[in-house]
Amino acid sequence: MKFICSRRHLLVMGCSLAAIGYVFSIATASLGLMAFLLIWLLNIKNLNFSNFLNNKSLWIPAGFYLIMLMSLLYSLDYSQGVKIVIRYLSFVLLPIIFLTIKGFSDKERSLILKIFVFAVTFFHLSCFLNAIYRQVVFFWNGGVFNWYFFFRYDLLEIFEQHPTYVAMFTLMSISILLFSSLKQLLSKKYSFFLLLVQFVGLLFSGSRIGLLILIVIISLYVYRKVFVQLQKTNSKRISIILVSTFLMLFIVWNIPVIKERILFTIGYDYDYKFNKKKFVKNGAPEKHGRLLLWGDVIELIKEKPIFGYGTGSNNIVLNKKYEEKGHRHFLNENYNAHNTYLELLISGGFFHLSIFLLMLLSIVFKGWRKKDFVTLSFFCVISITALTETIFRSQGIIFFTFFYCFLLSKPKIKREGVLLVGPYPPPIGGISLFIKKLNSFLSSTFNEEVNIVNEFGNNTENSSVYNLSSSSKLLYFFRLLYYLFFLNTNKYVFYHGVHGITRFILVFLSKILNYEVVFQFHGKSVVQFHEKNKLTNKISSFSLKGARKLIAVNNDIINELKVYIPSLEVSNIPAYLPDHKMILNPDVDGFFKGLDNRKKYFLSYATLDKANNGEYNYGINDLFDFFDKNKIRDNGCCLILVLILYKKEHVKEYEEKLSVLFKRENSNVEVFINHGNTPLVPFFRYVEGYIRWTYEDGLGVSLIEALDYGISAIATNVCERPKGVKTFDIINPIELEKYVLLSSNKKVIHRRIDYQKEYINLFTDFGFTFI
Repeated sequence: MKFICSRRHLLVMGCSLAAIGYVFSIATASLGLMAFLLIWLLNIKNLNFSNFLNNKSLWIPAGFYLIMLMSLLYSLDYSQGVKIVIRYLSFVLLPIIFLTIKGFSDKERSLILKIFVFAVTFFHLSCFLNAIYRQVVFFWNGGVFNWYFFFRYDLLEIFEQHPTYVAMFTLMSISILLFSSLKQLLSKKYSFFLLLVQFVGLLFSGSRIGLLILIVIISLYVYRKVFVQLQKTNSKRISIILVSTFLMLFIVWNIPVIKERILFTIGYDYDYKFNKKKFVKNGAPEKHGRLLLWGDVIELIKEKPIFGYGTGSNNIVLNKKYEEKGHRHFLNENYNAHNTYLELLISGGFFHLSIFLLMLLSIVFKGWRKKDFVTLSFFCVISITALTETIFRSQGIIFFTFFYCFLLSKPKIKREGVLLVGPYPPPIGGISLFIKKLNSFLSSTFNEEVNIVNEFGNNTENSSVYNLSSSSKLLYFFRLLYYLFFLNTNKYVFYHGVHGITRFILVFLSKILNYEVVFQFHGKSVVQFHEKNKLTNKISSFSLKGARKLIAVNNDIINELKVYIPSLEVSNIPAYLPDHKMILNPDVDGFFKGLDNRKKYFLSYATLDKANNGEYNYGINDLFDFFDKNKIRDNGCCLILVLILYKKEHVKEYEEKLSVLFKRENSNVEVFINHGNTPLVPFFRYVEGYIRWTYEDGLGVSLIEALDYGISAIATNVCERPKGVKTFDIINPIELEKYVLLSSNKKVIHRRIDYQKEYINLFTDFGFTFI
């Protein structure tokens, strides 16, 4: 068993060697590939050749290689063609390796990527140290500062690498640092250092197309933060990125050698050594721009567009065309097409290019479908670089083939876990607090992953919470669709909201995305059935019947549902899970320190939400009136009223309401202004009982909390309440006085409530496994 394990470790290291070999030279690229192949052979007993049918995208490089072999039959330079065919062996070897080995785990993939990132960083540090050494020697011999030691081929001379290849490797490494889970394994300072080294290395490698791709990758990063995570905190980060980008452009323009390179691109000579203020236009037209070169190439392609000229024929036909056109500079420098797409058309024609485009489509499809931004960045690096360079030369071949196979061979994520959709704190409310507790409960109890889509709030504290809230209904539904496709690895979608259209979309897409829907009703939220509209009723009926499970928090809701659809099976599970970690809160503790500890306090809370009749749903005035009664005062009873203020438009309304209430002389009510971040649980340590005075309600989860924490729970009898709650009539609240006085004299029997078993049974029925 130990031997098998060690061979697996060797396989990971072999893959790492294949990943970094091409970074340093053509020779190390070949050595890295040979090492990977040798270790793969050592693991021959553990290979699974039946996997060939499981990942058809890895067959495409073999198709590319087959076209190359067929094109060799009519090559104008057979010996050169054979050399090229041998050079492209990785297009067959690497797919075979990745198709037959057991897929690398996330931990193994992170290690391989980490080694690649470190190798690229080591490459740049070595180049800069060599450049500094050369500059010091130059100073010692009486020279001046020479920027060329730190730029392009002079900088890269120690490894004799081409600037474009270096840019490709570096951009891939930067993408990994920005987008992969690798950054979670490194400290922020360490990640920043690696990014800084590679960013500076990219600038001084002198690849113009590399700078363009860098801007594209930064745009991808901004897109991911804005449209995927949708967090307010990201605005600061994005602003820093944008400002840094503009600062980068300013610095780049003021580095003479880089400025010289950019100006040369548009046809001007600028020699910083002479500090010329006037730029001189280049003499030879073929020195400034690839259009002239591509014009020659396109003329050749037009003659044989379907099959091309054969593998290995490119140099012969290109040089012949240069000579025919009198482009001596191209001929003397033996220029290739400087465009991968055109280069493939010359060698293998339409069919060869089609296979390459199919590989690019496979990359972008996989990246977009999985929202894998490392894969999308790889697509940008290859597809954009291919516009101005022939990337399939020596080490570029192994770089492309390795990352193509590595990224597309990632094991398919088994559909498991649950997506919770509904309100999430802040602000804290009955449903939002339950979803937060449910998330904590599931994460600590089961192995399956939990994702959250916050329907109403705008959570900025938890990066794993995706915000859905929007003032635009269209944007709300667009984001909902986006998240359902983006987070499409969940087996269950658990919806806690009240939107009928949202329910319909969730059930409809479940047939396409192959997940199952669970609806939990927290109140009388099936309002669409009250409308005398046949279409609305049909949509609602389709939604409810299409769900895997329907859960109601009380029997009133079950009865309401069965009035409209008698055949429905609805489970009754109250929306409560205990979380005793929430009992401490410094704001609440500080609030009670300023109060008279001889009094007996009762707790209630209110918002400015309104009931269906247009009146306020919480009886704030009634509570003030009740606790101002002499009998209540004489028993030392006082009310703590928690006013939840989480909407800016409510501020003025609250101020007007409170100004009227506080005009009462010697009021027996203390008010705690809650901006939606403080739960009720911390108050339970200081009070005798909890009162829920509402005119409409679903159940009252806070009542269960009160009972669970050992205090009396009293509520209006507007709906079915949890067992153990004392109810009173709104119009004639005689019982309220009795229950308050009993609670103040400790004559109420408290009962502990725990619905964890019900939720454990629910999710084990769904196939969830315990940690």
